[in-house]
Amino acid sequence: MIEIARDLIVTEVDDVALRHPNLPQNIKNKVRSTKQLIEHFKKIGDLYEYMKRFRSIPEHGHDETYDSFKELGLKAYEDIYPIFEEKFKYYLNDITTLDEFVIGGTYTSWDISIFSK
Repeated sequence: MIEIARDLIVTEVDDVALRHPNLPQNIKNKVRSTKQLIEHFKKIGDLYEYMKRFRSIPEHGHDETYDSFKELGLKAYEDIYPIFEEKFKYYLNDITTLDEFVIGGTYTSWDISIFSK
């Protein structure tokens, strides 16, 4: 299911934004960075915790990325947040726990970063 969750975000928001010829390069750079992070989530609950920052629509002028997306008619994370929450409601509590980190195990910086939020 995590692949489906990541795909929802990447195909509905990130990939469309990156293909748009009028999206400023600095915003595309932010999108690429966020897309890379999204692709490293292994559990829907962890991804949901990240997505919670997009629960509210920012006021105009308070979020350059959101404003740029809306000016070009693009979907933003804020637009798909309720869809994500509804579609994956049975998996939202599936988060990484400390018990999953085994002494001697190998973990990426992404694993540690996502776990530490």
